[in-house]
Amino acid sequence: MMSMVALLGCLVFFVNFFWLRLLTQAPVTQGALRGWSRVLSKWRNWTAGVLIALIDTPVNILGALWGVTALTKLYGLSDQSAAYMMMMLFLGLMAGSPLMGMLSDRFGVDKPLIYGGCMGSLVVLLYLIFLSHTVSSSTLGLLFFLLGL
Repeated sequence: MMSMVALLGCLVFFVNFFWLRLLTQAPVTQGALRGWSRVLSKWRNWTAGVLIALIDTPVNILGALWGVTALTKLYGLSDQSAAYMMMMLFLGLMAGSPLMGMLSDRFGVDKPLIYGGCMGSLVVLLYLIFLSHTVSSSTLGLLFFLLGL
């Protein structure tokens, strides 16, 4: 199972690094310092960055720090099953981040995707908190994958 995940991670890396890079390369017409100052001077970039940080930080803390411990204590899962659930969370992040970026570029909108992602995460989190004690481990894995998206 871990070798499949490693292969999937390598595939995602190569797609992101080579294929997406080729699609988005544009000629450089300004210096790096000027480009950075232009990006940092826009209020919209700051608000989007803070919003995304507020969305991603709880998911990353759940997955990296408390996920395995919480799932073993609250749901009675074995360490291996709990680690599998956290792996599904991060696989969802690996798949969802480039997918949302491509959708945002394709349709030219980002707010509906961000709000939709927030609402989807809220629904999945509420389900995990209140109703997930009665679901199978495969459904729980799917829920954590969806949370990562």
